[in-house]
Amino acid sequence: MKRQVDKSKINTSKTPDSGGRSSKNGEIETYLSQHYAFRYNTVWGRVEYRGREDTRFVKVGRYEINTLRRELDNEAGITTSPDNLYSIIESDFSPRINPIQEYFKTLPTAALDDPNTHAIRELADCVVVRNPEKWLLY
Repeated sequence: MKRQVDKSKINTSKTPDSGGRSSKNGEIETYLSQHYAFRYNTVWGRVEYRGREDTRFVKVGRYEINTLRRELDNEAGITTSPDNLYSIIESDFSPRINPIQEYFKTLPTAALDDPNTHAIRELADCVVVRNPEKWLLY
């Protein structure tokens, strides 16, 4: 009987219920999102994070999980286990990113009419292929 009563008070969604309460995981995700950026590095196969003001991502290990757990407890008043933090961070909460692809996406595209691209054209002219004008597009 007590278990049924306790289960009825549990809010399984991430949104506040009619009483204004939200789930613990929802509160954890909100806090982490406000203070940190997370990503799943598909090249290394691991989760990384950085502070909102930082530029470099670092891997999430046991030390970082324990630090985040202490911070949640001390600053937000949310107690949780390391396993629960891992289950949140190692989920779709951390978007999957290939940092190599992201780097190439941020590079400016080279215009063939740009005089600075003459080195590319000179290199392409050294290679004998059929339809050389076609290869300049790539």
